Amino acid sequence: MHNLALDSFVIDDETILEIDPYNVPESLTFAYPTRLADSWMALPECIVQRAMGTGPTQLHITLYTGSTSDQDGRKRSRNPLTEYKRKQTIDRRGDYIFDARYEANSNVGHYIVDTIPKILLARKVLSERLGHDVKIDAVLKDSASRMSLELFAAFGIATISTEAQVVGNLITAASKPPETYMGGRLLHAEGAVLTGCLAEIYTDFRKTLLSGTEQTPEKIYISRRDSRTIENEAEVERFLEERGYRKYLFESGELEVIDQWRVVAGASHIVAIHGAGLTPLIFNPRGFARPPGDLSGLRVVELHGPGYYVDYNRRLAAIANAHWCGVRGRITPQIVRDLDERGGGRVHQSSPFHLDLGTLELALAYSDRCGSAPVNGSL
Repeated sequence: MHNLALDSFVIDDETILEIDPYNVPESLTFAYPTRLADSWMALPECIVQRAMGTGPTQLHITLYTGSTSDQDGRKRSRNPLTEYKRKQTIDRRGDYIFDARYEANSNVGHYIVDTIPKILLARKVLSERLGHDVKIDAVLKDSASRMSLELFAAFGIATISTEAQVVGNLITAASKPPETYMGGRLLHAEGAVLTGCLAEIYTDFRKTLLSGTEQTPEKIYISRRDSRTIENEAEVERFLEERGYRKYLFESGELEVIDQWRVVAGASHIVAIHGAGLTPLIFNPRGFARPPGDLSGLRVVELHGPGYYVDYNRRLAAIANAHWCGVRGRITPQIVRDLDERGGGRVHQSSPFHLDLGTLELALAYSDRCGSAPVNGSL
């Protein structure tokens, strides 16, 4: 955790935290074989993922007494019952409240990298300012999943699941300016601001989590079954099983959230389809046990559908001092049309994709031989 006496200051009713910049080393993505690489033979393509860095940002934490209606950014619902619920009021005067209903789009991964860090930082700031321990309750949608509730409970954050307005001591946490850039590109709002200090925020929790990793496997494969699935899943599962990987489906609900995190925290080699299941790599201590740049402690191979390729887990891997590389599935004419010709960035975010085993093998070999940060031009 940051030394807030040094890294924060108060202006009027706001506490402003200075968030550290961070860098992401160069790496590779291995793409599905294509004859665009060789007209006579389909070959895997290697895409250089350039090194990136971001500048310092600020998080403004405010406290005021009022109603969540003051900051309600939700669109009017077409469902009369939902609108009726939203007009109700829950009186929690005297309690500290953080409205998270539209903070992270109810995405479990976003909660880990955005909402919960904000609450933990606000709790520390307010406890120091007020001279006593402050508990902050999070307001979630009344449809919040069991996994979301378990996630907040793991950090000792009580939740209120409701569509109603809540009156109390309201806390907000936002970056100013709200735009954060890396490598000249605007980053996603969720997690973009706090990424530079996530390692510090979760230091104590990471140590606590370690006590449950004694029996978890060294090599894990995090798959998906509801969306963003692999068309030749059985083939990929068999390929990885032969190389010592154990498959997990976190969406199935077979493991409690805390046990899912222990599985990720105990692994040294992770292969995972892009999604929230990979976010807990920030809890894995192996990279943090190494000097910065020595990436031999944790290796991550992330599998992407070609219609939705985003790099946030690559940035998390950099923060965790892990070696990251990507694998991209087979691209289709429809994907080229929708992304390049129509500009539909999210059209295929949930689409299934086909993975090439030879390309996956290249990625695993590259991951195994990279024990330190790649140098530009020497990949």
